[in-house]
Amino acid sequence: MQQRAIKVVFLADGNAKDVRLWSGTTSHIVKALEKQPEIEAYYINNVEKSRNYFTLIIGVIYSRVLRLFGKEYLCRWTLGTAKRFAKFIEKELTKLPKDIDVIFSIATTMSMAFLKTDAKKIYCSDGTFACMINYYPCFFNLCNRTLREVNIIDKNAFENCDLLLFPSDWAANSAINDYNINPSKVKVIPFGANIEKEYSDIEIQNIIKNRSSNKCNLLFIGVDWERKGGNIVLEIAKELHSQNVNVHLDIVGIKNLSLPLPDYVTNHSFISKKTEEGKNKMIKLFEEAHFFVLPTRQECYGIVYAEASSFAVPSITTKTGGVETAVKDNINGMTFDLSDSPKKYADHIVNLFNNRAEYEKLCLSSFNDYKTRLNWNVAGKQMLEVIKEIIKK
Repeated sequence: MQQRAIKVVFLADGNAKDVRLWSGTTSHIVKALEKQPEIEAYYINNVEKSRNYFTLIIGVIYSRVLRLFGKEYLCRWTLGTAKRFAKFIEKELTKLPKDIDVIFSIATTMSMAFLKTDAKKIYCSDGTFACMINYYPCFFNLCNRTLREVNIIDKNAFENCDLLLFPSDWAANSAINDYNINPSKVKVIPFGANIEKEYSDIEIQNIIKNRSSNKCNLLFIGVDWERKGGNIVLEIAKELHSQNVNVHLDIVGIKNLSLPLPDYVTNHSFISKKTEEGKNKMIKLFEEAHFFVLPTRQECYGIVYAEASSFAVPSITTKTGGVETAVKDNINGMTFDLSDSPKKYADHIVNLFNNRAEYEKLCLSSFNDYKTRLNWNVAGKQMLEVIKEIIKK
């Protein structure tokens, strides 16, 4: 006798299928689970719209006043708003089948902090509030009210959920250690690459073979120049150039870069992947790149590393946040200490570039890591298995 489908309700601050929401990660999580034949999907979208906008306006004013005293107030994350979210979701659930199995919240602890339902509850995101405090630039100098309320929201949400899914050990350990959550209900499932292009083994081998043997192409992608280590990647390219390496650095995502660039650096500004021209340009840059270099200062995970691996491009990055789950040393790249000099990066790059056999071996290893670990098909199947486990409990 065939068992009935597992009925899952996805919660999202916007439209769960909108590729612009959370840089497409929300829609990829949804698609990954929708592909599983056991899953029957339902949606409660735009939870964000249930907030009280008069209260939000007051909060914005309060935030601006506090900023005059050097403090930040996160007016969108409050206990009152979290309670409104819960009431809105509970009302929307009455419009859906009564035998819903799972409520699946994507990157919104406020939706789960006070939610009351008989269904199992899952929260999925790339970090916790605790691990963001004094780490990401927008989480510095927070006022006492924000520190108190958002920590309560996170702790309530984590305790209220039956399962917490994170893409990195860094985020998972924060939930366990900072919020005293039972490790048995915290799982690490790496996120996949937000890409449409899929290559066969033969195609990847040809792409690797076609990469230049006399010009070392570096690729940097990021919209936040400082946080992503843009100045450092420039220094790495300059160091390679000083070592007489024929290097070229492509920069993507920075609209207004008010720095003089040497002739071996090209700033492509922002490239939209919504257009065919933009997609094709990004594909060409990845295919021709020898290394994806992102010496980021703060990073929850970095889906772009998975994307680089999908093109068989090794990543050169830093040991920070959740990066070390996305990039494994000598498997799909190398991670460096935040204090390491540009020369140390450059020496590693030139050693690999000058040893073609070792370089190609690392490229194939990067692509294999994408196929076996860093793609949404694998993530979807792993998520399905843990969903089945909590339903049985």
